[in-house]
Formats: sequence, structure tokens, C-alpha cells
Amino acid sequence: MVRRKTIGSNPLDELLQPTEVNVPARKTVIEKHDDAVVNKSQQKQRITIQLTVDVIDRIKNAVYWTPGLTMAALTEKALLDAVAKLERENKQPFVHRTANLKAGRPIK
Repeated sequence: MVRRKTIGSNPLDELLQPTEVNVPARKTVIEKHDDAVVNKSQQKQRITIQLTVDVIDRIKNAVYWTPGLTMAALTEKALLDAVAKLERENKQPFVHRTANLKAGRPIK
């Protein structure tokens, strides 16, 4: 049995102009962070982490009640602040790692 298309072509295709698809998000960021100016062209990447339910709930409440704030922006700022604190304690930025991080649970 041959399957037929139910609608054929999309009638809106003639009205809408084609746009580029699958272009990675890039932006130039100039940010002052702990008296250091960062000027980089950054491409976003996804990471997955597990947090306690209480922390996730607090993050969602903060984002909900702060106009214009997103979970991604809050998370990025919090991580930048945490790394800056670690670098101050280390008295210098960390050297670039020589290998990728190991996935999975740490071995004790």
C-alpha cells in the first residue's frame, strides 16, 4: 500500500521567506568579572549535571520572580563566580587540563 501525503505542500511556504537553519549561536561577550575584562567570541555548549531537588526549586523560584532572568544566565553567572573564587584562592587561573574529565561516578 502506498502512503499519500495528507496536505501536500505547505501553503505558507509561498508567503514566508526562507531563513538559514542550524546556525550555531555565537556572540561576542565583553564582561567585567572580578576586575578582569573578558572579550571572547563564545559558542554555547550543553552540559548535564544533577542537583538536589531543593536547589533546583530555589533556582526556579529565583528565575520566576526575577524579570528577564533565565536559568541558563543564572547558572552561568553562578559558575563564573565560583570559578573566580577558586582562582583567587589558587592565586592564579588554573592551567588548561591535559585530558578530558572522566565520566561517571568518582572512584573512592
